[in-house]
Amino acid sequence: MTRSVTDSELHRSGSTPCFPEMANQIGYNGLAMANEHTNAEVARAFNELADYLDLFGENPYKSRAYRTAAQVLEALPVPVAQVAEHDQLGDLPGFGDAIQAKTKDILATGTTKLLEEARQKAPASVLELLHLPGIGAKTVHEIWQGAECHEPRGA
Repeated sequence: MTRSVTDSELHRSGSTPCFPEMANQIGYNGLAMANEHTNAEVARAFNELADYLDLFGENPYKSRAYRTAAQVLEALPVPVAQVAEHDQLGDLPGFGDAIQAKTKDILATGTTKLLEEARQKAPASVLELLHLPGIGAKTVHEIWQGAECHEPRGA
């Protein structure tokens, strides 16, 4: 079960600016650059990475951290690329060094090394099974390993 980020986590008090204040700090005018990866694209990459980590039986705290980062990005009213440009990724809730580095990688290349390594280990079609009701990562892993699933030819 995925835990949602609360409003208080999204708008932490103290030295961390809340999102509207962050928009003012970085001078966000509401216009995104055409070549920037969107918050939704980065969030999708983090959710995909979390799915792979769940499938591989990795530490559940890691996958939860990536899902939380995805939720933060989905709620962020300014482009994450501008937040990164102003070196303020660390001001976002849950954005430690590892997630900041992966965010920068995704912004620069559209992917990150860990996600590419995960994609090499398991076909994307296996991840689709995670979205079926009542089927969790352990069951999908057993199905995948038992059936030796591979991508269809020509995919």
